[in-house]
Amino acid sequence: MKLLSSKFTTKHAISVAGYMQAIETTPPEKISQLNNFNIPNIKNNGKNFTFIHSDNDPWGCGIKQGEYMRENLGGILIIKTGEGHFGSDSFNQPYKEFPMLLAHCLLG
Repeated sequence: MKLLSSKFTTKHAISVAGYMQAIETTPPEKISQLNNFNIPNIKNNGKNFTFIHSDNDPWGCGIKQGEYMRENLGGILIIKTGEGHFGSDSFNQPYKEFPMLLAHCLLG
């Protein structure tokens, strides 16, 4: 989303467990960076959006973040059940394959 805030353009942006609002673990010095998202530019520079989130993301990148992005940018929000943070070794969630992500990448 930071790239789309500037001059980068794409036909289809896919965000997996992304966030645009501060989460509990965001260091104070990084919070100002989250306020720098230029939502009008992102909407203009990205033609289609897909947001993939889990209903039990342990780091705060779950449904609330996905809903915020979909409400502000449009697009599709996909909620996966029990998928954690999609491969976080810290939480022992191996995620060696992600066929749904590949399928959405191929949609163009």
